[in-house]
Amino acid sequence: MTRKEMRKQQKKNRVVNNTSSSDEISKIIKIISVIAVCFAIVYFATSYITERMSNKEEEQEVQIQKEEILISETFEKTDKEYVVMYYDYEDDVNANLYAMLIQNYNNKKKDVPIYKVDLASNLSKNYVAQDEEKSNANPTSL
Repeated sequence: MTRKEMRKQQKKNRVVNNTSSSDEISKIIKIISVIAVCFAIVYFATSYITERMSNKEEEQEVQIQKEEILISETFEKTDKEYVVMYYDYEDDVNANLYAMLIQNYNNKKKDVPIYKVDLASNLSKNYVAQDEEKSNANPTSL
C-alpha cells in the first residue's frame, strides 16, 4: 500500500469510529428516554388510581370510646373507684339488659365510672376460665 491509500484508509476508520460513537450515544439517549417514559406512565397511573380510591372513602370523624376496655386492663385504671361489667356482648341472654343498664347509668349523674369487657373477644379468651377449670376468687394471685 502506498501512503495515499493508507491515509484514505485511516480517514475511513476515523469516520467509522465517529459514527459508531454517535450511534452509541443515540442508543443510550433512546434507552434513557424509554425508561423515563415508563416511570412517567407508572407515576401518573398510580396517582390516578390513588386519587380515585381516596375520593370514594369518606372521612369519618374518629371517636374514642372510653367505656369499653380489655380484660387485662381491669386493675390498671387510674380512677379511685370504678365498676367493670363482664359479659358477652352478643351471646349472653342478658346482653341487652346490661347494655341498657350501662346506658341509663351513663345518662344520669355518674360519680363512679363504669367500664365494660367483652368476654367473647379474642383478646379476652386467655383470661376467661373454661367450664372445667377452677375460677380464681383472689385477683392478687393473677
